[in-house]
Amino acid sequence: MLLSKNKLKQIFLVLFLSMGAYYCSAQQQAMYSQYLINGLAINPAYAGSRETLSGVVGYRKQWVGLNGAPSTFNLGIHSPIKKKNIALGVNITGDEIGITKTTGVFLSGSYKIKLNKGSLRFGLQGVFTNYTQNWSEINTIDEGDNAFNLADESYFLQNFGTGLYWQSEKYFAGISIPLILSQDHGAKENGVVLSSVRHYFMHAGTLIDLNKELKLKPSVMLKYVEGAPMQFDLNGMVILNNAFWIGASYRSMDGISLSTQFHTKKFLWFGYAYDFPLTDLNRVTTGSHEIFIGIDYYKIKSRILSPRYF
Repeated sequence: MLLSKNKLKQIFLVLFLSMGAYYCSAQQQAMYSQYLINGLAINPAYAGSRETLSGVVGYRKQWVGLNGAPSTFNLGIHSPIKKKNIALGVNITGDEIGITKTTGVFLSGSYKIKLNKGSLRFGLQGVFTNYTQNWSEINTIDEGDNAFNLADESYFLQNFGTGLYWQSEKYFAGISIPLILSQDHGAKENGVVLSSVRHYFMHAGTLIDLNKELKLKPSVMLKYVEGAPMQFDLNGMVILNNAFWIGASYRSMDGISLSTQFHTKKFLWFGYAYDFPLTDLNRVTTGSHEIFIGIDYYKIKSRILSPRYF
């Protein structure tokens, strides 16, 4: 039975996005516009850097309007160990793109060295990931097409990552390799081999006091994926009265992002970001949406009134 032209496009898109989850630099690892809010998502050395038990939960819906487009859930929790230079963290991600579902658990630990100005953290993480390929969800033009007659599969992989994170009152910088091992996986017996390749992240930023009520927080991130061009993010946030944050970002080979945050006096914070592609994708999607909520627990308990900007 022949399908309509729109259905054919949807089938092609699902296949493209599913394979693109492993071969395209933008989807090798889940992408976040507000990555600085949960630095644990890209750098294990970020664990403990907020000097409190800190938690963030977020959700991203990418390329709204496209069937099979990515959606990502993220939960990150980390804290220093009292009277120690050690911190622990866990980051849980759920990523869905086309017929591929990925669930990852990242267990992180960092060690802090105090410096004259700021501190330097060394981070390591163990990564446990479940991949699910639902090949049965693909509807082919000809029923029983042997080219797509693959059984659904689910399997686990282990990996590890490392990073460095330096932070002072006004500056921060980090470098990380969240997944060190490049891995081939998938239905190899059917000739379908998927690949996860190594990522490299470098990020840095500063806080500029314009006056008592107004601050500026510029930052940059460089991302290199083996076999793909280097990508960079340029970000700027304006902070008003330590409560209202408004910012914009530009991501090379991708698009722009507008974001806002609200930080309460009890250290509960909320955020939203809207991305719009500057590539040909803008013909078929209205953009991407990202929301999050975060909290710094110890600060509520001890009533410390020193906001964290990194």
